[in-house]
Amino acid sequence: MLLVPRFAPGESVRYRMTMTVETHSRLEPIGTSATNADPLRVAFDIGWQLEALEAAPDGSASMRATIEKLQIESSPPPPQPPVTEGYVGKAVAYRVTSDGRIEDVQAPPEWLEEGMPPAWLRSWLEQGSQSTGEVPRRPIQVGESWRDERDIEVAGLPRQRLRSQSTYLRNEEANGTPCAAIVTRFELGGAESREERSPDGARVTMDSRAEGSGSRLSCYDLTNGRLLESTQTTEETYRVGVRRGTEKPGGQPVMLLETRTKIEAHLRVVY
Repeated sequence: MLLVPRFAPGESVRYRMTMTVETHSRLEPIGTSATNADPLRVAFDIGWQLEALEAAPDGSASMRATIEKLQIESSPPPPQPPVTEGYVGKAVAYRVTSDGRIEDVQAPPEWLEEGMPPAWLRSWLEQGSQSTGEVPRRPIQVGESWRDERDIEVAGLPRQRLRSQSTYLRNEEANGTPCAAIVTRFELGGAESREERSPDGARVTMDSRAEGSGSRLSCYDLTNGRLLESTQTTEETYRVGVRRGTEKPGGQPVMLLETRTKIEAHLRVVY
């Protein structure tokens, strides 16, 4: 069974995704008693239209995703309500390569961070475009398993390596449509060091490390390979240690920032 999504130019599908993100942060000057901040919980409800602009002979496709609905709720409430007007009605154009990678992302400039797509934007596009490496670009059969590895580069985070293993569990139905159920378990991690200047002009070194794991259960239409529904849970930890310029690599940092995040997301086609 070939589960590569098939679109003719001009065809489109609508998706809705609900997602909760719970974050625990800790900032600890070394040698002091650290106090954990209250966890932040943010809930997203987003709807969008995914449209095929062009399909190339090599299997790549040019796509456009237009946000039609966006609601954000936060607990505790932020000082000011989140601004959603800058997103609804806006579109992102991009290309999905023949091996399922996202490239040439063209997003509104105000969405970018350091000129790059932020983590949430890339994750959103990958979910709707089946570019997570979950399904190989070749025929597969029930009971078959496979692995995938790829690099992920996101603004503000070290380059990470994503490793996944997927299994074609069975054929079932999603909202009356025959589909292939696939489960994926994945791990990611990366580390880097870079030098910067502190506000007082002193040279400091920032050692950052990101790691995480998760699982996803997805259903793909047996007739056209398109994603019908998926449920995903991810847990990630991001640590930054700050060393003064005179300290040796691997030495005790003078400050430590740790962020632990749990993400739960459910995506489905809107008929």
